[in-house]
Amino acid sequence: MSDKKLFSEFPPVATEQWEAQIAVDLKGADYEKKLVWRTNEGFPVRPYYRGENLDELAYLNALPGEFPYVRGSKKDANDWQVCQDFCIKNVGEANAKAQDAIARGANAVGFSVCGKGLAQDIDVPALLKDVCTGCNPVHFDAASIPSPCSKPF
Repeated sequence: MSDKKLFSEFPPVATEQWEAQIAVDLKGADYEKKLVWRTNEGFPVRPYYRGENLDELAYLNALPGEFPYVRGSKKDANDWQVCQDFCIKNVGEANAKAQDAIARGANAVGFSVCGKGLAQDIDVPALLKDVCTGCNPVHFDAASIPSPCSKPF
């Protein structure tokens, strides 16, 4: 394996060069209106960022448990779960997708019951077949309206 850095054969390009090329490509159009968008909270999001943009972010070196707590307030035992949610339409497919999610790194699964009268008809043992419930937390949402991020399976 080579110690050569990725893209090291390309010369570095200064931000000013990028900006000049963008101005040419925009053909006089307003950079802010064309390329910068705003989040729902009103934060501007540029079309690209470079290493120098990180220099002004002092909190990047903060550790868990250190102010401004961008990496959590606990120094030890940060017990986050990676949970994948599924909307149950077909028990067999939902089970297969849950097993696949766990195999790919999820350590919890959530199931949303979709449709009226379906909650009492779900074969829970079949839904959880080969899912280690002692190793992976399982969450259920039996609301009549499934979560908008749930995918029907």
